Order: sequence, then C-alpha cells, then structure tokens
Amino acid sequence: MKSAQSRKSLGKNGVFRIIFFTYSLILVLFVLFFTFFYQDQEWLPYLGQQFEFIGIVLSSVLLWIGVVLFSFLGGYDFLGKFILISFTCIALFLLLFRFTEMDGDMIPKFSPRWANSNQSIKEAVLQSNASDESSSWSFPQFQGPNRNCILTNLPAIASSWNSTPPEIVWNKPIGEGYSGFVIEGEFAYTIAQDIENPDQESIFCLDMMAGNIRWSHGYKARYESGLGGVGPRATPLIFGGKVYFLGATGIFSCVDLESEKIIYQFDLKEKFGASIPEWGFAGSPLAFGDTIIIAPGGGDQAAGLAALAPDTGDVIWQTGNNSVSWSSPTIKQIMGKDYLIHLDAKAVEVREPHSGELVSSISWGKGFPQIPIPIVYNSEELVISSGYGVGASSYSIFAKAPQPSGVYVAEKTWKRRSRLRSKFAPMIIPPINPELIIALNDGVLSGFEAKSGKRLFQGERYGHGQILMISEKDLLIQSEKGALVLVDLSKEEPVEKGSFQVFKSKTWNPPAVVDRYVLMRNHRNMALVRLPVEGE
Repeated sequence: MKSAQSRKSLGKNGVFRIIFFTYSLILVLFVLFFTFFYQDQEWLPYLGQQFEFIGIVLSSVLLWIGVVLFSFLGGYDFLGKFILISFTCIALFLLLFRFTEMDGDMIPKFSPRWANSNQSIKEAVLQSNASDESSSWSFPQFQGPNRNCILTNLPAIASSWNSTPPEIVWNKPIGEGYSGFVIEGEFAYTIAQDIENPDQESIFCLDMMAGNIRWSHGYKARYESGLGGVGPRATPLIFGGKVYFLGATGIFSCVDLESEKIIYQFDLKEKFGASIPEWGFAGSPLAFGDTIIIAPGGGDQAAGLAALAPDTGDVIWQTGNNSVSWSSPTIKQIMGKDYLIHLDAKAVEVREPHSGELVSSISWGKGFPQIPIPIVYNSEELVISSGYGVGASSYSIFAKAPQPSGVYVAEKTWKRRSRLRSKFAPMIIPPINPELIIALNDGVLSGFEAKSGKRLFQGERYGHGQILMISEKDLLIQSEKGALVLVDLSKEEPVEKGSFQVFKSKTWNPPAVVDRYVLMRNHRNMALVRLPVEGE
C-alpha cells in the first residue's frame, strides 16, 4: 500500500516537473526574445523599448508565479523560503536604490541612494570669447530659423572628432523643465522651474559665452507629473525685438529685449478657457506675418489655435476646439502656398494662417502624446509620424476636389505602422537627399524613402533625443543620454564621425546651434559646447 502511494506521489511530481519545465522554458524564451530579437525582427510590429520592458517584466513575473504554484501544488517544502528570499531581495533593492526618473520609453530608472542626486558637472572648464560675428548669431525659435531642423551657413565642422573633439565652454545647473534655448546675438533665452523657488517658473536671459544670467523674471507656477517630470516645456520665440515665453501651466509672457521688462503677461486658462493638458502646455509660439500664433487647446472657447497681436497680446483670431498635445504649430509651403499646420491631440489640421480658416483635417493618433511636427515632401504631400505604436502616413491634401464647405479630404498615399515611429525627435528631409526622411525611429537612427515610407537603413540607437542638420550632409544628434554625435549622411549608410559626452542624465530638450557653438540643456544642467572646425 505504501509502495503504491509512493509511486502515485512520484508520478504526480513527475507530471508537475514536466509541466513546470515546459512553462519555464516558454517564459525564458519570451525573455530572450524581447531582450535580444524583438527590435530586429520584421514579422511583428515593433512597439518600442517600453514594450520590450513590459514583455520582460511580465514574463519574469509569470515565471515567479509559476515557481510559487509549482512549489505549492507539487508539495515541495521550499515555498516559504522562496517567497521569503524574493521579498527580501525586493526590500534590499528598495533600500539601496531610489527611483530617479522615467526615460523616453517610460522605463523607470534607479540610482544608488548613496550617490549624489545632483549630477551637475563643475562650472567653466574652458575660457572662450565671442567672435566678432556674434552680433549676427540667430536661433530665434524652436527647431531653428525655419522651424525645420536644417541650419545653413555654419562653419565646416571637423570631419573626425577622435583627433579634434568638441570642448565644453561651461556647464552649470539649471532649473527643471524641457524647454530649449533661443539665441539673438550674444544672448540666449529660456524658461525653467526656478532653482531657488520651486513653486515659481523663471524666464531668463543668459550671457551665452559666460553662462551667467543677465536678467530673470519669476512668477508662481508649477507643473509636475510622475511620468513627464517637472517644469515648462515650450521653447521661447524671438520676434520683432521681443521674446515670447509659454509656461507649462499656460502663463504666456512677452518681454522687450531692450528694456528687459515684461510688456504683457496672461494665463491661457483665463483668456481662452483652456485647461492644462495632461503633459503641460508644450507648443512653442510661432511668428507669422504680424501675428504670434499659439495653441491654447480646446476649452470653453474655440481656441485650438489663436493668433495674437505681437505688441499687445490682443486676439486677432481664434479657432478650432481640439485638445493640444506636445506638438508645435508651424508654417509649411504646400503647392507653393503657406499653410498653418498643427498636430493636436486628435488630428493634423491644415489652416489658412491669415484667418485660421480650416483647409483640411486628418484624424490622427491613439490618445498618446503626439509630438513631431509633420513635414512636407515634394511640395505636396504631408508626412505625419507619432510614437507609441502609431507609425507614419503620407497624405495628399489637394488630390481631391474640396467639399461644398471648402474643406479638402486628404488622400492617404502610404502608411507605415511598424517602422517609422518618431516619438520625441523630429523628422528631417536632408538637403543632400530630398527623397530621404531621417528620423529617430523609436530611438534608432533610421532612413526612409519619402515617396513610400519604406525603411532604407537602420543605424545606431541614440534613444529619444533630438536631431539637427548642421550642413547639407552632417547630422548632429543629441542622444537621450546626453551625448553629441556627428553623423555623415552622404553615404548609403550613416557614418558616425564622433561622439562627445556632455551630460550624465536624461536629455530631452532641443539644442540651439549658432556658428560653431551648441547651447544645450536638460532638466538638470545647461552647457555650451564648442565644435571643432576644419582647418584648425
């Protein structure tokens, strides 16, 4: 009788072992798939590193649950020890490490509790004076003079950074936020959460070459999100002798560059009945003709977009009622005519910039943040891209006759869901190849055929940083980990010329470039970097 029970017990345990072995093997294969193969396969849509992270974590949790169930049902006595060891390891991890931030893939980052949370680098490491041409320096708005991330008339940057690396002129702490700098002459302007008064936003002017604050104005405002962080998001605008700032909670400020005083200031929530978007107001102001165009977003009034008088802030027109996302309005030429284009939380709207009248509206997105400004290919097709699994499509706005209302129904020319997902960084059509679209596809430098959206090459992973063309063929990448990278796009495949580490923490803010200088910042530091030029 005892022998029969033993055989029955052994048989039962043998079945449990086979089931558990199969279960464990499947989950281990899932972990290996998401860790090593997922981003390179072509037969499943790639949804980014956040999906890899979720896959690895979920597979690991299911494996842990499987061990617990196997131990419990299989009658083994190490169940209590296994659970005790598991929770002890978790407790030790939380005691030794602290959560610091979320990266661009929404993956949590931890740092040792004994490490200094302030990762600032020492201040000036190089003395430098402005050149005689500094009075003509201009980087007046988000993404450069033409809001397209393409810069011209810069010095020829050295072809190799291995022998002649860039140099840090200065590196200093700055208040939190994700705005970029704008530059006029020797002075730069940005907006950040105030270091001394965390409940205030601060708009300020910087002596660019020295890194010293020339003037600042603070006002009570604070936006904070567990995923999105703290501080203002929108890059300022310089126009007509004034600089315009938009804070994360909707405070809009106009400062006179000569007197350094605030001319006017108002709250978008009060003026337009707008509400603070989930991630804070992030659309950078835009100048067109004699107006300043902003995106308050839908609310009590129809004010998805609004045009203001530059000197007074009076509303010239306001229209649309869609909520805003993180994208900024822009002016693009389609079929030889200027149009106002804005990617909001629900659609891409094409409007007459003088009146705000709707020309076309393209439904877009899945409810996640929408960031990259759409671009125009071949003077007639609008290319749209978003991250978070959305992908990209191209539309011909005027392919069909307009409706009786005068609004055009855009015709889709191609769609690429799995391989062109520009999440934070812009898309660029480089001057050297007007048939090519360059993007950080879920953080990976990639090139796409503009007429079809087909991927032509895939380069290195730089994370969710920013990109700028600084010549016809040279792409400057600001990686998410705080490095500057120079890439040559004149070959069939991108060629990395050099990499130079500037910051030691997450870097999302857009850089500004004038002459040979890169002015960059993140939510902890700001730095001026001098690039090497040919012939030195």
